[in-house]
Parts: sequence; structure tokens; C-alpha cells
Amino acid sequence: IGNYLIYYIGFTADKMGIVEAVPLVLSMLTAIPVSKLLNSNKHISIALCAVVTNVIGLFILFPVKPEMVDPSVIFAPTNFRLFFGIFVLGMGYIAFLQTMKVWAKQLYPADSRGQYEGIWILFFVLIPMIGGSLMGQWVVQSSGETYINAESGKTEYIPNGNIFLVGACIVILSLIPVLMSRNYFKKRM
Repeated sequence: IGNYLIYYIGFTADKMGIVEAVPLVLSMLTAIPVSKLLNSNKHISIALCAVVTNVIGLFILFPVKPEMVDPSVIFAPTNFRLFFGIFVLGMGYIAFLQTMKVWAKQLYPADSRGQYEGIWILFFVLIPMIGGSLMGQWVVQSSGETYINAESGKTEYIPNGNIFLVGACIVILSLIPVLMSRNYFKKRM
């Protein structure tokens, strides 16, 4: 999102930080009601709602073009769609991450929780960092904007809204394991 906001939309790095931070910090407040629902064992419902919320946020951001915003003024009315899209995206992401973390910890054997934490790190940190970077690079190089860097003479790639469209497709795929685990979850509760 940062590269998109700086290189495609046109914000400076300091303004981009505010445009990204304000809605994400506000979206963290959703962790409070989500935690109450998690205490009621509503893991599947929260995960499904989180995926839908995340996809909605990605679709809000997808069509945003540089001419639709004013990067010279952070809180310009034309920038509301960016703020709102990042807020909705953040709500879905935080709710999903929180739900999966709590749910996974409940499934760990009580006497060896630390050993299973490595599995969490593998699937929620290592694989997404490597796979996400490679996929992001592919999306940007195949559908992003390009320009020739005057200093190096090399072609540079700039991410556009297509990163959000591809992200939405990937997030939708996460419905498959969530729905498949619904019966297993009901048996355990």
C-alpha cells in the first residue's frame, strides 16, 4: 500500500504514513468487539465476516486513480475513499488475524503450545512474506505502470490498483479452508 500511495497516487512518504496510519489505527479498535465474539466461540462467523470485509476494502481501493485524489492535502475530501478503503481493509485483516491466532492457540495441545507457535510463524509470516513478495512483483511487472529511471536507465515498475484486485482474489480463496473447517470446529465445541 505504501508504494502504491507514494509512486502511483503521488503522496510524499510522510503524508503516505499518515494516510495509511490513521485508518489502520482506527481499524484496530475493532479488536475489542471481535474479542468479545471470540469469547463466545464465534470463530467461523468472525473469520467469514473478516474475509468479506477485507475483500470489500480491497474493492474500494481497486478503482482509485491518481486523478481522483489530492496528494498535496492529506485530509482532502477527495481522499476519503482512500481512508475508508484502508480502514475497511484493516478491519478485515485485523479481525481475521485475531481470530486465526486465538483459534489456533485453542487447538494447540496445552502442554506444548510453544512448539506449535513455529507452525503459526511458518504459515502467517514466512510463506506470506516470500509468496506475497513474489506475487506482488509479478502483478506489478505484468500490469503496473512503468517508466525509465533517468539515473540508471532501467525500467521501473509502479504498482497500480490491480494489486488490490489480485489481493481480493487471493483473500477470497481463504474462504475454502475456513468453510472446510466449519464442521471440524463444531465437533470440537
